[in-house]
Amino acid sequence: MSWVLAQEAYGYYYGGDLRRAVDVARQARGLVRRTPGVGAVLATALEARAHATRGDAGETCRALGRAEVILAGFEPGSMIASAFGYTESQFRFHEGNAYTRLRDIRPARRAQERALELCPAGDYADWAMTRLYRASCLAQAGDAPGAVAYAIETLTGLGAEQRRGIIAGRGRELVRGLPMGYRQAAAIREFQELLVRPAGEPKEISGR
Repeated sequence: MSWVLAQEAYGYYYGGDLRRAVDVARQARGLVRRTPGVGAVLATALEARAHATRGDAGETCRALGRAEVILAGFEPGSMIASAFGYTESQFRFHEGNAYTRLRDIRPARRAQERALELCPAGDYADWAMTRLYRASCLAQAGDAPGAVAYAIETLTGLGAEQRRGIIAGRGRELVRGLPMGYRQAAAIREFQELLVRPAGEPKEISGR
């Protein structure tokens, strides 16, 4: 039940209902207070991301701390890269996501470095998303050209099908966060060509 509620919380998060996402995530964690479980850590990491999206740094840090404590208590069999497991790689991805949304660059980059170090070779989605959030940190630090160059390098490492959907959506979100005066640069046009959504592709949901 905790795992199911965690998935429900993700649905609210991607649907933009951050308050409900937090409420359901806390309910998921509350069901298994005494036993570290995948549902609890999934929900708590999601809660942190929802708080970060709302700009609440204090609640974000508290939720991340709780998630890390839960993860530390896992049995080895639960730390697997699957829908029913959870790994440090996933946690660092979520942690980096949260700190990037808070524009807290130093802990974001630290989490991103660890996530990339641990990311399984075949997990192109988390690899690309982590790098795109790292590009956001470069932009937040004032290096828009560096951010775009890093993002282009990331997307050119993927096939056309792999760039679709949520990865392309994150790329467009990155462009929207760049300084207005830089958005006409040639590098931006090159990057946007990599983000063209084929006809018929459904609209992405940002937030990952």
